[in-house]
Amino acid sequence: MTVQLFANKLTADKIAKVKQVSDALNINHNWLLAVMYFESGKTSWRGNFSINNDIKKEGNSAAKIISETKNWEGIDQEFSVPSNAKSITISGWLKSENIIQGENPWNNGLLNVEFTSDGKNKTAQDESIAFVTGSTDWQFYSKTFTLPQNTQRTRIMIAIGFATGILYADDFQVKFNP
Repeated sequence: MTVQLFANKLTADKIAKVKQVSDALNINHNWLLAVMYFESGKTSWRGNFSINNDIKKEGNSAAKIISETKNWEGIDQEFSVPSNAKSITISGWLKSENIIQGENPWNNGLLNVEFTSDGKNKTAQDESIAFVTGSTDWQFYSKTFTLPQNTQRTRIMIAIGFATGILYADDFQVKFNP
């Protein structure tokens, strides 16, 4: 059970808050807890990455994305937008090792969000939460966006976009705000 997996990482009050938020959004609290941490492995994320147990911000592990060539290497996760949501807040921790920018200024380590009506048709341009180059210690990033009209799905992307290096990600949260 996911709640027990996080019992030694979160206080009882925080687990209760996750359950409360999950109930309000009509989503499974175990799923929301798994999204918050990479402790549950790769089950909720799509893409090419590994689980790293040595370098992490919290808990036992973090996601590790490696790009040895200037290709797109990343992970993503889609979310359905609750009917009462007006905005979305995305937050989490990133750490980088030797990320060398590609040809364009946006070719580096990144955290982006995509807005769509159905998972395919965009309702607005993708928005950036963070760009990372070089080597950095853990940095916390958080940004709130008003949901574009007709947005029913969002997709969070953590990647090394057409650059090289290593990007670690941990403790990500997605919150839909009424």
